[in-house]
Amino acid sequence: MLWITHSIEEALFLATGIVVMSARPGSIKARLAPQFALGQDPAVVASAEFVRMKADIFGMLREEALTALRQEAER
Repeated sequence: MLWITHSIEEALFLATGIVVMSARPGSIKARLAPQFALGQDPAVVASAEFVRMKADIFGMLREEALTALRQEAER
């Protein structure tokens, strides 16, 4: 099953695989495989691994957003 979401926490909590896309042209920047069991205790969001993965994904998305903004400014 494929889910598309803009919520990093939702992706980490529910997914067995995460694909992070790049700025234009869209391509796969990273593939991640969270090891959080589906439907486990919601307290997992406070675990060190969950927080680390969330920060890593946020960093990748921020980098791509800044790239897209630079590309727009150059037009």
